[in-house]
Amino acid sequence: MWTEVHKLCSLIDPVVLTKAEATEILAREGQRPGTYVLYEDVEKERICLSFRTTEGEVVHYSIVKLNDLFYFNDFPFPYLESIVLYYKKYKFKDTRLTQQAVLSPYIKSQRSKRISGYLKLDTVRESERDSHV
Repeated sequence: MWTEVHKLCSLIDPVVLTKAEATEILAREGQRPGTYVLYEDVEKERICLSFRTTEGEVVHYSIVKLNDLFYFNDFPFPYLESIVLYYKKYKFKDTRLTQQAVLSPYIKSQRSKRISGYLKLDTVRESERDSHV
């Protein structure tokens, strides 16, 4: 069991997206109910789980980290992957998670550019702060 969970850990790392990007990915034609994306929302600075419901809607839920636990729907989980594992086995709002959404190369490249931009901005802010000391 541990090796299965350990393998899954590397597969379910949150990606960095906006809510709009997550919606766009999951709303694409051909995405099945239960398709999900676990992401870090760059605009709200929080971790979210978004998925396509059995009705075809895309829904977004925040995950709160508190005291080394991750809370989803007010239920504590020891790690992010356990949330996905649990909802692959049990339904949440009439939908069972089935597969992680595939990110297109375009989304990946845009995400990388945005992350690089944020890192550069943080570096500039640090150097500005250091120069004022």
